[in-house]
Amino acid sequence: MKQIAILTHFAISVTLATTIACEFSCKKTAPDEPFQGTFVDRIAFVRNSGQAVPVAVAGDLVLSGSKYVIANTVDLCDHAVGPQISFNRSQITLNRAYNTLHPMIANADGSNLHEVIFDTTVNCQWINLSPDLKSVVIYFGYFNGRLSLGTASATGGHLRVIYAEPEWSLCPCWSPDGKKIYFQWDDGYNRFGFADGILTKAYIASIAPDGTDLRFVSDTLTANSDDYSPEPSPNGERIAFTSMRNHHGHFFPEVFIMDTTGKNVRQLSTAIVGTFHGSYYDYYTEDESPHWLKDNEHIIYERQTFTYNGQPSTYDYSVDLYIVRCDGTELQRLTDNGSMSLLKHQ
Repeated sequence: MKQIAILTHFAISVTLATTIACEFSCKKTAPDEPFQGTFVDRIAFVRNSGQAVPVAVAGDLVLSGSKYVIANTVDLCDHAVGPQISFNRSQITLNRAYNTLHPMIANADGSNLHEVIFDTTVNCQWINLSPDLKSVVIYFGYFNGRLSLGTASATGGHLRVIYAEPEWSLCPCWSPDGKKIYFQWDDGYNRFGFADGILTKAYIASIAPDGTDLRFVSDTLTANSDDYSPEPSPNGERIAFTSMRNHHGHFFPEVFIMDTTGKNVRQLSTAIVGTFHGSYYDYYTEDESPHWLKDNEHIIYERQTFTYNGQPSTYDYSVDLYIVRCDGTELQRLTDNGSMSLLKHQ
């Protein structure tokens, strides 16, 4: 069964990668009519996730009474993955897919969308902007057969490889002070399969922008750990991340936070898993891609729901956004159309 769950997840990932690698355009739509409520934060996400034309979107998170609402949205780019908003909420990075992934930067209002061109041709998988907006960190493949980390000016040009040791170095993001880069350290071992029943090990790590001072943040002593998609809080005190530590061997990831020392781990979301019928579950959920709001108290994440559709090893799929306080209370569903995603995970 474990293999079926993994192959299902892999098939969905492959399908998503295939659907976004087609002809694209970058038409922008006019912003929504202004929504009445209290402005909370500016966010970036993907609409139509998992469908033929995923679109990067920027919008305001607004508090209307006791309910959070996404309003005043503007489309940034078709065929986009991994949009991330800068610490000061002025710019958004994303990747646009057409044969290869094209790293892009835009203003948070949707203007000045442009590609970042490096002096080395790489298949850029991810781009994240430094707090001072002057540098970017990317992970790209393949350098000596690995997914590697590199830094460059936000205007492009020379790309410096800063880390290429494990098989995979994924999902890098800057600390708020710009002195560290957090990322997923992954041994890449048998990623979508098993060896003696054990999945790859992945941990949250940090490294200096010059490639020195590699440190593990999450607990490397936890057997069969799989931690990924880190994001530090705006005040730099905590890290939100996704982990399968409670369900290793199954794709039931959940959202956690911890101190930047790796201590005081708290689980924020809980996977919902239906009845197992020997070769399939009725349904199950995956919680991924946590993103801090600027108040340091709330986190948005995506919940993917898989419902068995009667065909062998296949599931219907939907994804929506949720918001929760960092103490695990006041959980709210932000979207309900089944295709809204932060799409930050591996």
